[in-house]
Amino acid sequence: MQGNSIMHTSCGECGGQVPEQAEICPDCGYPVAALPLSEFRPQFTTSLEHALMLALGIAVTTVGVLALLAKSPLGASLAIPIGVGCALSALLGLWRNLREN
Repeated sequence: MQGNSIMHTSCGECGGQVPEQAEICPDCGYPVAALPLSEFRPQFTTSLEHALMLALGIAVTTVGVLALLAKSPLGASLAIPIGVGCALSALLGLWRNLREN
């Protein structure tokens, strides 16, 4: 027996033996090492995604207003809050992206 003993843990995905310093399981490729907190950066959605979401919110709100004009209170009561919520969410996302850059 050599004095070179390597500590092993088990893979959370396949149960195989993984060297303690490994980043991925040698058997299945499952990532076993967590990213250091200093390297973690949350992924934000792009301004294009927010612009498309804003357009969708405006379109759904418009459909809700048209449903209200057509005397369809059920359609209006569903479409208007969903459209306004979608548009507000997009605007908050755009604002957050502007503050981050």
